[in-house]
Amino acid sequence: MLEPVKSRKIYENIVDQIKKMIIQGSLKIGDRLPSERELAESLKVSRTSVREALRTLENMGLVECRSGDGNFVKDLTVDSLANSIALRIPLQKGTILQLFELRKIIEPGIVRIAAERVTDEDILRMESIIDKQKSIVEQGKSIADIDDEFHRSIAVASKNKMIMRIINTVIGLETETNESNIEIKERPRQSLKSHMNILKYLKAREQEKARRAMLTHLLTVERLIRKNLEKV
Repeated sequence: MLEPVKSRKIYENIVDQIKKMIIQGSLKIGDRLPSERELAESLKVSRTSVREALRTLENMGLVECRSGDGNFVKDLTVDSLANSIALRIPLQKGTILQLFELRKIIEPGIVRIAAERVTDEDILRMESIIDKQKSIVEQGKSIADIDDEFHRSIAVASKNKMIMRIINTVIGLETETNESNIEIKERPRQSLKSHMNILKYLKAREQEKARRAMLTHLLTVERLIRKNLEKV
């Protein structure tokens, strides 16, 4: 059953609930979703939030919007493969460390590609993200969203749509893992320092140094998370 949404990021909650219904089999391939109005009324949210959620699900390759006919659960395609696999991964204790094992395999390679293809526009976007991150760190607020934004911007710089989809899936899984929300005192400043270092090598188009900087960053964060999980 759909539940009223109470979070600030309303559309993300809607996405999560519809994904959950697909996992549980309440929604099957080819099923028509309730209308925007029906979803808005059931979830007690605005139709704008519903539209944003449906657009996100469509971008993830899980929902197909048919003009004048409605929104339908999409069949498995290459575009939706990563997300379909992700839906079936049980998020249990220790999953965050498994995700970091995956990230250590794929993200250093992605940043290496990005260092070859990055544009001045990409660099400006990353600089803007880091400026925001500096402000957030100084204010002592959570860096989770801005951290994700930086890693997504690297995927965008790779100019590879499959890489962007995979990174969105991995980041989405980390967000859903409760362990990712553990407060780690050292992490905000450490991540900022690492991001600045990665950006330095991206700007210089130094592929191997960018790759090593990303791997070092992920290893450092993984070590901090492992250390804090041992205390739980």
